Amino acid sequence: MSQCVGRLCRLEATGEPEGLNIAEIELATLTRQCLERRIPDLPTLQAELNAWNTQRNNLHSTINWHFTTTEARIKLKRLYPVIDD
Repeated sequence: MSQCVGRLCRLEATGEPEGLNIAEIELATLTRQCLERRIPDLPTLQAELNAWNTQRNNLHSTINWHFTTTEARIKLKRLYPVIDD
């Protein structure tokens, strides 16, 4: 879900950590492939984003995870908080 005020929008991501990781990867890819240059105006930005999104969807891009969530929790134990019940 996103909230917009004027031209500014804020994306609210909720759900599983894997979904948030996928969103973060997609945003990083978008930045690298499309947004690492000056874009003169909003219509040009919208056209560029639509073209990038169409191409990305047509490629059926996927993410190749190197390990499962359980394996990540073991390997990256120091990054996961411990919650006492």
